[in-house]
Amino acid sequence: MSSILQTLEEMESLLRSHDLKEFADNIRGIAAQDNPAVFAQEISSFAVWGGNGSIVDVTLSDPIDERRFNELIVDLAEALDQLGIGTERSRWVAQIIEDWLIAHPK
Repeated sequence: MSSILQTLEEMESLLRSHDLKEFADNIRGIAAQDNPAVFAQEISSFAVWGGNGSIVDVTLSDPIDERRFNELIVDLAEALDQLGIGTERSRWVAQIIEDWLIAHPK
């Protein structure tokens, strides 16, 4: 769980550094959730893994930050799978992003 919280903390920091307060606040709220069932529901939600307007749909203006944010999304999906709370959607999104990262090396 600590790796997920570290990932969320870094995601929140990147979002705040790009003045994306609403998304950062959403991440902070999920990370602060102390009820495991609610945490699993929120971290797997469409607000995180959905399409337009979701956290994974955010684009950061700095290419280095954008790449790191995408790496964190992949890390998050893998950590969720390790805890047994990953979803088909989180795996699918992470695979698309990971394929893009491989095709576009630094």
